Parts: sequence; C-alpha cells; structure tokens
Amino acid sequence: MFDEIDADNEFIRAARVSGDPEQRRTVKGRRVVGAATKQRIRATLRAAINHWIREQMITINPATLVELESGKRPKALMWTDARVEAWKENRVRRTAAVLELGAARERHDVSAVHRLLVEIDQLDTTERPSPVMVWTAEQTGYFLDFIHNDRLYPLYHLIAYRGPRRGEACGSRWVDLNKRAHTLKITEQLVQLGWKVESGAPKSEAGGRELTLDDITLKVIEAWRKRQIAERLAWGGTWNNSGRIFTHQDGSALHPADVTKHFNELVAASGLPPIRLHDLRHGAATLALEGGVDIKVVQEELGHSTSTLTRDTYTSVSPRLAREAAEKMAGIVPRAVKAVSDEAATGTDGLPSVPRSPRTTKRADPQ
Repeated sequence: MFDEIDADNEFIRAARVSGDPEQRRTVKGRRVVGAATKQRIRATLRAAINHWIREQMITINPATLVELESGKRPKALMWTDARVEAWKENRVRRTAAVLELGAARERHDVSAVHRLLVEIDQLDTTERPSPVMVWTAEQTGYFLDFIHNDRLYPLYHLIAYRGPRRGEACGSRWVDLNKRAHTLKITEQLVQLGWKVESGAPKSEAGGRELTLDDITLKVIEAWRKRQIAERLAWGGTWNNSGRIFTHQDGSALHPADVTKHFNELVAASGLPPIRLHDLRHGAATLALEGGVDIKVVQEELGHSTSTLTRDTYTSVSPRLAREAAEKMAGIVPRAVKAVSDEAATGTDGLPSVPRSPRTTKRADPQ
C-alpha cells in the first residue's frame, strides 16, 4: 500500500513539472500524501488488525512492521515582516517566470519550458516557510476588516476569535448557543468524506466542549441571526430548516470544502500572505497566548486532549512572546554596572574592570 502511495506521489511531482499541459491537468488539485498522513493510515490499519488478533484470526500485526519516515507535526510560524518581504519577492519572480513560460511555449523552446515549469513548481513549494503559517494580530484585523461585508464573515470571525475547527463551525447549531452565558457548545461537526458530507461527533472527547464567546463575537452572531431570519422569510416555505447557525441562503448546511475555497479566494483578494483556513484557528490560539491567556484555558477552548499539544504547537510561534520571555529573563539577573554602553559597542563595553598588577618590562642593556 505505502509503495503505491509513494509511486503516486512521484507521479504527481513529475506531472507538475512536465512540459505536457495534458499531463499537468491530470494532477490538478491533487496533493502529495505527506509523512504525517501515512503515519495516520498505518495507525488506522494497526488498530483494525489488532481486532483480528483479539479474535485469534491472525497472530501478528503486519502494520507494526512497516517502517515510515517521521510524521512530526510541522512547526507553526508567524508571518513576520521579513517573511512577508521574502514572500513578495517569491511572487514577483513567479509572475515573471509565468510570462517567460508563455514566451518559451510560443517559440517551442522545450528545454526552457521544462526549466521554467520546474522553477514555478519550486517557487510554489517554497511560497510558505512552513506548511502552518499564522498571521499577526494586525494582519488578522486587516483581513477581518477587508471581508466585513462578505456573507460568510461571521463564520470566519468565529474561527479567528475563538478557534473552532472548520467542521465544528459549519456544524454549529442555534440550539447550542447560550446568549446569557456567552457560550457555544460544540456537539457536532460536519465531516467531509470524499465530496459527501456527514454530521458526526466532535473529533475527540476533548472536542466536545463549550466555547466562551466575547461580546464582539456574540454581537456578530446576533447580527447574522437577523440576516438569516430575513433570508428565511424571503425563501418562504422552501427554506430548509437545518438548525445550523451558518447556512446557505436557503437554509441548507454549508459544504466545508466550499467554505475553504471561498476563504482562499478572500485571502488572495486581500493581498495578505497566504494561510489555510485551519491556520486561522492556529492564529486564534497564538493571539490568545499573546494576550496572556493561560495555556490550560487555551487548551480547553481548542479542544486539545492535553496542554502538552497546545504548548508544543503554539508557544514558540509568536516573536512577541519570545521577546517578552527574553526580557523577563534578562530582568531577573542583577547587574551592578550597565550592561551596554550608549556609545558604540567594542565587545568589552560595560564589563567590570579587573585590577591588574603592573607588568615589568626588562630593557635591553645599551651596547
């Protein structure tokens, strides 16, 4: 199985850099299966085969013998000014490469076409410093202002502020909203199986939780309720009473893939560096930590099973947090002298002087 997955990955990579437009079209929208996904596939197989072992149908679990590369969770990074500048340079070069590619095709320069396709693929691969990228508070605010009049703004606002998963936001129900307590209970999520969507329980036991809503988010949801009521009146008897908070105009549930596609279009239109919809959830966690929220509270709001996962994923993301930690550490070290001079540093500025014994130099006798 995993050999077949690796072979398919190689086919996708080769097709992407192929000079044949038809071959490239065959892999459009297809993604390479990563190491973490293969680890999850093996874990599922191992669990299923363990059942057969308990039933004494077999005596050994072959899934445990499969060796795979490490599926370590990628580290989240923030779109700092330096990373944004590098991203802009990447996009400028990609635009130029696309123009050069068109010219190469017109003159039937096969070698140049292949070279430029490889370069464009490499530029796209390195567009993001990490698979998981997080916006700063300023970038998040700019994006929410930019999409404020979009119909699905309330859904994206909820994810950006409170961090539910995509399926949890799409599956949220009016019956689970408690205005007086400022809470939204996560009891269901919409799960995409192929293209089919089914309603299911939260991802884990910890996923079934209550989100505490701030005043701004609650007002956004209330304004959305009024809009949904107006849409319901406009559709009359054909309106679909799904009970979901976020729906199409006819009341039917949103398809999670459509929510992601629309988000990607809004990000591209905003001019901001790219993030995934799930990264908006990562951003909510990072900004909460920047705001001084306790790690245990963040863990419970995100629905993580342990605070270790929360800590390992987010505490190293924010340069602001790292700077604050560095300043706190520096502040507890008692110093008798100023550590750095206001003048140009020499490498020894501010170091305590050490008295030295006078050195005697023996002179040569005059001849």
